[in-house]
Amino acid sequence: MSTRRVATRSMAVRAPPAAAAPPAPPTRSMAARASPAAAAPPAPPATPAPAPGFSPGQMATLQALIATSVQAAVRAVAPAASGQAESTRRPSRPAAPANTADPRVQVEESFPTADPLPSTGANGGCFASAMPLPDRAALGLEADALVAGSVSERSARTFSTGIDAFNDYCVKHIVNPLAPSKEDIVLFATELSRTRCVATVRVYLSAVRYHLLCKRVPVTCMQSVRLSAVLKGLERRQGPATTTRRGLTGQDLADLQHFLLRSNYSESDRAMIWASVLTAFHGLLRASEFLAPHATRVDSTRTLTWQQISVQASSAVVRLRVTKTAQLGDGGQVQLRETRDDFCPVRALTAYLDLAGQREATEPVFVFASGRFLTREELTKILRLALRTNEVSSHSMRIGGASLMAQRGASEWQVKRAGRWRSSACERYVRQAAGMPSL
Repeated sequence: MSTRRVATRSMAVRAPPAAAAPPAPPTRSMAARASPAAAAPPAPPATPAPAPGFSPGQMATLQALIATSVQAAVRAVAPAASGQAESTRRPSRPAAPANTADPRVQVEESFPTADPLPSTGANGGCFASAMPLPDRAALGLEADALVAGSVSERSARTFSTGIDAFNDYCVKHIVNPLAPSKEDIVLFATELSRTRCVATVRVYLSAVRYHLLCKRVPVTCMQSVRLSAVLKGLERRQGPATTTRRGLTGQDLADLQHFLLRSNYSESDRAMIWASVLTAFHGLLRASEFLAPHATRVDSTRTLTWQQISVQASSAVVRLRVTKTAQLGDGGQVQLRETRDDFCPVRALTAYLDLAGQREATEPVFVFASGRFLTREELTKILRLALRTNEVSSHSMRIGGASLMAQRGASEWQVKRAGRWRSSACERYVRQAAGMPSL
């Protein structure tokens, strides 16, 4: 018993004392008194321990396997197989010569050409419909050509004047012509109104919109309530147009015939001018449907050629290709019938054909003996000299023909169909005119 008690007592003596309580953290006053140099340096970032069960070498192998699987998944959803994807890459440019004299070439060639990246959808993934950059560039050029061809050749020429005016405005007021604001467009329209009518201002604004579309610039600057209000105010301030074009009457045709007989034109030129006027008068032709746009240049899609005219004993047929209301071709046929008077279009065309002789099928019909083509400017000049008034133009034959049909009892629908109108614009052309010749 004594031996067991002694052993127990010795074990108790050798046992370690209980763990002491941790020291209290320093108070705020102690922290304030601590020197910055005595502060302990920040501990280095702990190295992440390897996942349990994997050694560092095994982790590297696992990461390589995951990367390989991701690359295989991306290739599976690519636009084509890996072999096709290689073929769609941009060809690498040849390296610059070692001793080239132009340092810009060396700088440019120092950057490698990157492969086209696939498009990313809303969910952040790669779509199989990703389009290579060369295809997108080709589609962009094709879209540019379609936008440029969305207006007729005559409208494009008219727009060029408006675009030049807008560029002059931008230079004058230090405005970027490819990034105008809504207020810039408003001020441009206001400046135009000082020297031009509201109709011309609208045409110039359409020209600016067309120009921005061709340059792939958003046209939101053309859409503002303030611009609409400015145009409305211009209409109220300027009032309606004071000059109106009037149609040819029977007396006008007689005066023109007398003027041609006394003029210095050759016999073939007199016959050509007379046939053009009567053809447009009875056929209700627009100037662009039978006249050339330039004295030395023709519009192959609009200018009237010999292959479009067929003259019979008592009638003639004019086949139109492209018209204002049929921009894609097949403008219809115009029937001309014998009137048995001094203003018969069939007899005028027959007389001109006899004097013109054999012509090429693709050659314009109305050509002077000198080889110059009859244009709207030349025909307007002849009409104003013959009738001694500025109220007539190359459009007066169309107005006069519509007025004659209405005077002879034709309904508005018949006049609209004969003139190939799609809107109610013919209502302002149906004007009663005294002295018109009988059909």
